Amino acid sequence: QGIVYNNLLDATEMYISQNPRKLAKNSKKAYNTFLGMLNRYANKKGKSSLRFESINLTFEENFTKFLNENGYRQNYVDKMKMFVKAIMNYSTDKGWNSNMEFRKIKRKPEKVDTIALREEEIELIRKAKVPTNYEVTRDVFVFSCLTGLRFSDYMNIEPENRKGEFLNIKSIKTGKFITVPLVEKAAKILDKYAGKSPKMSDPAFNGQRKEVFKLIPVCNENEIIHSSAGGEITAKKVKRYELIASHTGRRTFATIWALSNKLSIPEIMEITGHESIASFQRYVRLDKANVKATLEK
Repeated sequence: QGIVYNNLLDATEMYISQNPRKLAKNSKKAYNTFLGMLNRYANKKGKSSLRFESINLTFEENFTKFLNENGYRQNYVDKMKMFVKAIMNYSTDKGWNSNMEFRKIKRKPEKVDTIALREEEIELIRKAKVPTNYEVTRDVFVFSCLTGLRFSDYMNIEPENRKGEFLNIKSIKTGKFITVPLVEKAAKILDKYAGKSPKMSDPAFNGQRKEVFKLIPVCNENEIIHSSAGGEITAKKVKRYELIASHTGRRTFATIWALSNKLSIPEIMEITGHESIASFQRYVRLDKANVKATLEK
């Protein structure tokens, strides 16, 4: 009959090793991150706290508190809780678990303002003088703004993906092929690295991004952002460089082209690889400056 598991930690290790859904590289990495978090939790609370019969609303409260105490925001907490439910469902299907209380665990998403840059901002960043060791981070970001590629897809570009003025790429996230037009400025960035993407991990990018963008005057402007957690909306003033992350480039691409009226939404979605209007619309940021800049053209 094989081994029967009775706790979340061991079941997660088994899930990763068996890889029943043939997880993509990034998804497997995310599950390993989750496993590491469970180990940290078990070190503090004891492995018995992760037994299947303990995975209920009390566990949710304790796990959330643990993550908050370690500085993680609500959206990351929600991501970890969805991993909990995925492994519990897997364990239920395997016949190891009979406790259905885990199904009461719910996401409580935090809404946080994100930004998209304007065309003139991208150009200022592209031309900005930055230390040599920061050029890759800057170039990766600008390339994303100009193509709308996911960070994971950009990191896998090879010379053979380029077909004249286009890139043909199989998306890591969806497994589907997308064709991305290469505007001249994006092509120059690719040429700079001999036709392939310089190797850089998402954590490495996010580790450098603030140091890079705080050197660029336009990224030091103030921005008022709003967030909601637990039903309470708060506002605070931050520098724009604090809001620029690996996904900002993709949002910027979608926003600029959605406002330009030069391409239809379905045409933009063909480039970005979005599969639904709803998911695409979450990327478009109609801030006042973007709208004003578009109206003045």
